Amino acid sequence: MIAAGEDLPDHIANSPDLPLDLILYYNAFVTLDSCRSSSFGVGQIPWTAIDHYCCRHEITGDIEEDMHYFIGELDTAYRQYVEKNTKDK
Repeated sequence: MIAAGEDLPDHIANSPDLPLDLILYYNAFVTLDSCRSSSFGVGQIPWTAIDHYCCRHEITGDIEEDMHYFIGELDTAYRQYVEKNTKDK
């Protein structure tokens, strides 16, 4: 937690702005992060978890297809980041 009067950490203060039309996908990615298996490192977010999320939130059609695409891309980037930073330590 940041106390009153303290500066924001650099990674927050200089974080990129996320276009409003992508927030839906980022929020879903953050929510679905808890669905990944972690028995052998950071596992992939299952397709079924994304599908269930879409059904639960009544996301259909092109947006549902985009949800699978964007979460897959975010997940790949995240797992590569974790793998790289785990090897460096």
